[in-house]
Amino acid sequence: MLFDPRRFSAANVDREQLKATALQTAGAKAAVAVASRLSPAQVKLASQIVHAGQQLDNVFGPQFENTPNSLLGGMTPLQAMERIREIHRARPAMKANFYVRITDLNPPNLGSGLNAEGVLQLLAVDVSYNPATLTGDKVAIGGAVMDRLTGSEAVELRITTMDDEIGTLKSWFDAKCSQAVAQDGTFGLPRDYCVFIEVVHGLPDPEVVAASGSEPYSAHVWMRPVTVEHELSRREQALAELNMTFTQFDSFTGL
Repeated sequence: MLFDPRRFSAANVDREQLKATALQTAGAKAAVAVASRLSPAQVKLASQIVHAGQQLDNVFGPQFENTPNSLLGGMTPLQAMERIREIHRARPAMKANFYVRITDLNPPNLGSGLNAEGVLQLLAVDVSYNPATLTGDKVAIGGAVMDRLTGSEAVELRITTMDDEIGTLKSWFDAKCSQAVAQDGTFGLPRDYCVFIEVVHGLPDPEVVAASGSEPYSAHVWMRPVTVEHELSRREQALAELNMTFTQFDSFTGL
């Protein structure tokens, strides 16, 4: 019988090894039938996959899960997974989930069908404010220092919002400023130009608040208009935004 080097190729050797392994496992006949139909390249690929799986088992087995890892701050993978589950159970609030609601006791006449409160709730993009700012002085007592509170600052609230094409929010803000300071130089009454502003955190809509059955964190402030900023540009095709600033009228009503 002539020597045939193809019988001793790497693919043939791997095929014989794969058959021998399959004969020692359950379903040996089915495995042998499948192996006999594979090409040498397919047999070699299957062998590599099995070998890679064994290597992964050695690396990511029970010993790996319980071994402290410097990439995880010294925690084991099991401890890191439990920390992730705890964070998920805490349900962190998303900064995009909020809504703003304005209650105007003396709404200006902007024409039929115009509702500035609804437009603002729908198109508000950003809200920023400091709910509490305490002021104080440092008093020297010998060689030590002690803090002495002197009061608190009014809440400043800034709303960045879009507007509709007819400028409902622009017209509303201008009208509220006219109610505060008329063109003849006289001042209006606070109940005429002040508004209640409610900022609700963690939920995007009042209907979601009612459905959740929980009381989210919110701030209710009696405020007056301060300034509005318009920014227009022909260098880009983007949605127009305006920045409205309000200040707290008094701190007796609270947040």
